[in-house]
Amino acid sequence: MDSPYCELTYIDFLDDKLMLVCHTENPLAGQTVRIKQLCSEAIIAREHGSRTQKMIQDVFDKWHITPNVTWVCKSIDSIKEAVKHNKGITLLSQYVIQDELKNGKIAKINLKESSFIRKFYISYHKNKHLTEYINSFITLCSAIKEENSEKAP
Repeated sequence: MDSPYCELTYIDFLDDKLMLVCHTENPLAGQTVRIKQLCSEAIIAREHGSRTQKMIQDVFDKWHITPNVTWVCKSIDSIKEAVKHNKGITLLSQYVIQDELKNGKIAKINLKESSFIRKFYISYHKNKHLTEYINSFITLCSAIKEENSEKAP
């Protein structure tokens, strides 16, 4: 039996780097650390089932570490506020924290053993008639991908 995924067309749209972040006064702020150094840190996690939550949990599992999850939340804004108030560390998309990093509201933690990259795709059924609007959307997404590729170091 064929997988339902073979009926889809995928267009690679965007690479999203996720970053570990903390309050600027956290001793880990700006540091490059090993995963085991995060054992005692309060972790602010995304809700169960979130891809972001799964990515960090997979890293903890790989190193046989039980994270100190102190809070689970669906709201990115609430998570960012908790970090700004020094309630823990978290993993968030570079796109949702760029202003806070630039303004010195939060700090990045570099992790030696892992990096967190996720890909976003546009997908549609391979037999789907693409309207002018959908084609315009795909063109816009391609332009965004190209712009981001040019900015990458």
